[in-house]
Amino acid sequence: MKIKVFIVEDEYIHLEAIKIELSEAGFEIAGECRDADSAFEEIRVASPDLVLVDIALPGKNNGITLAEKINRVLNIPHIFTTSFSEEDVVLEAIATNPAGYLHKPVDRVNLAAAIRLAMSHEIRNERPEEKPRTEP
Repeated sequence: MKIKVFIVEDEYIHLEAIKIELSEAGFEIAGECRDADSAFEEIRVASPDLVLVDIALPGKNNGITLAEKINRVLNIPHIFTTSFSEEDVVLEAIATNPAGYLHKPVDRVNLAAAIRLAMSHEIRNERPEEKPRTEP
């Protein structure tokens, strides 16, 4: 079963590049949106396995506020894809508990690795905790 990825990216050239990289890496594109204000509802309806979120998005909300809501309400892992590398922005993004932070333009190897790593964490987190064995 393919991993379904939703993309929130306002810059056409980055959106198309990410779609190509995802497709060529064997992932399914669950949907796309170009602004943070309408993205949440589209993500909720699409029910992806993971969301790629740009930080700088047009509208009242930005990628960080969107990611925080995705994490809090939908419990879907997210990875930031951004041009920002300023420490204050990175720290604000980290507060949303992202599964990754990729600097644009993203390349297929790093993108695929980040997605697979995020999904492996999700699988481990869904398993019931094993009780430690005690010696008789």
